[in-house]
Amino acid sequence: MTRWDEILTLPVQNPTILEFSAADITWSMVEGWKDSMDRLALIPFFRVGDFVRGESNSKECPTRFHVEARRRRSPTMTCKPKVDGILEYILYWCSFGPDDYRMGGAVRPSRSSYGKRKTPAGRPNTKRGCVCHFIVKRLIAEPSLALVIYNHNKHIDKKGT
Repeated sequence: MTRWDEILTLPVQNPTILEFSAADITWSMVEGWKDSMDRLALIPFFRVGDFVRGESNSKECPTRFHVEARRRRSPTMTCKPKVDGILEYILYWCSFGPDDYRMGGAVRPSRSSYGKRKTPAGRPNTKRGCVCHFIVKRLIAEPSLALVIYNHNKHIDKKGT
């Protein structure tokens, strides 16, 4: 069975609670990129906001998730839609990452090209390089569903601390 056939046969999970987190979902392991296994689930697209709020209010590690990257495609396309085509791609990242503003921390090259500010940030240590993030994809094949890919669910930096 190919990857997309396997993904599209996954059960759609719609927890009855208002805000739900990763702990309330049964995750499936599907072969991903570079021979790794992706941890993913299908949820209704209109419940993505409930999932983000539930993850932000997690008892183990309360934090906030912000949209780090977003790409949208027009629902009306002139080309033939592909099975693995994506209408919308949203990357949610923990508010403590991905950059590390601590002394000696790594800042992505795209962020370091900005000029120095006169006044430093009010909270310079809030960015600690946390690698916790998840991806939400709205598929062309099923626009009412969201594919959630959550491979980095631990709130640690790149060194593992």
